[in-house]
Amino acid sequence: MGIMKGGLDIMVYKLLMINMDGALLSSKGKLHTHTRESIEYVAKKGVEVALMTSENYDYTQRTGKALRCNPHIIAHQGGFILENLHNPIFVKRIPENTTLDIIRFLEKLSGHIRLIHEDMTIGNRMDLPTPLFARIKWTPGETNIYAQQFVDSLDEYLRTHPMSPLQIDIYIDKKQDRIDAKSGLEAMFENVMIQESHPNKLVILPEQVTKEKAFNYLLKNRGIAANEVVLIGSDQDESELVRNVGLGVAVANADAAVKRSAKWITRSNDELGVAYLIKEVFRRQHPIGFLKKMNIKTD
Repeated sequence: MGIMKGGLDIMVYKLLMINMDGALLSSKGKLHTHTRESIEYVAKKGVEVALMTSENYDYTQRTGKALRCNPHIIAHQGGFILENLHNPIFVKRIPENTTLDIIRFLEKLSGHIRLIHEDMTIGNRMDLPTPLFARIKWTPGETNIYAQQFVDSLDEYLRTHPMSPLQIDIYIDKKQDRIDAKSGLEAMFENVMIQESHPNKLVILPEQVTKEKAFNYLLKNRGIAANEVVLIGSDQDESELVRNVGLGVAVANADAAVKRSAKWITRSNDELGVAYLIKEVFRRQHPIGFLKKMNIKTD
């Protein structure tokens, strides 16, 4: 929403949404100090911050904690939305029966399977470098412990421990086997989506899960209009979001479709593009609390 001041129309942005993997973090998955400090600067101005990613909640939550501003989170490609680091406001899962049927199909193939829940992951032992039974990933100072458990047969495990995961990952080395697995899953299961991800990996998600739907859900929940959003995108499926927000931005390393949709192309993630964009855009915006105190309408 714009405000009139001295005859100029000044934009007031209320939400900064950032692609986590290709924009916020470096190509090595690191959060640079300058980037973290720039986001703290925006948050102190009363601007809400949100992270958007295809990655799982555990990974996203750890990055969110490092930002120190309790951001909103859109994880699992839009299937899991949180109003802050701990409070989900939307969850879309793969039904228990569908999960069991998918596992029965996948365990006939040669690959490593992981069922991903917000509290834990459980996978089969196949293709693991060592015969781990159970492993706990823990960092000193963490209040939450995210468990990674491995069993001989996921089929047998699910018979006694039914599970409705947010996502199923399967790693298959041979390309043709991966193509056949994807075709088989698409033919048998209409209520899930199958996507190719990192090398040798297929990702199974609940049907109709998209970042765009999650974005619209979060905006409605927060009472924020699309033109009050600065969105820094990177992935191809973010191009329409970048096109339709108040200020759509692409990092220099973004997909070509995102760059075509953007009003602004900032530096790459390895060149601190997020920090540079924040400095250029938000340094001219007064804190939202100040604008309200001065009775300047911001909505």
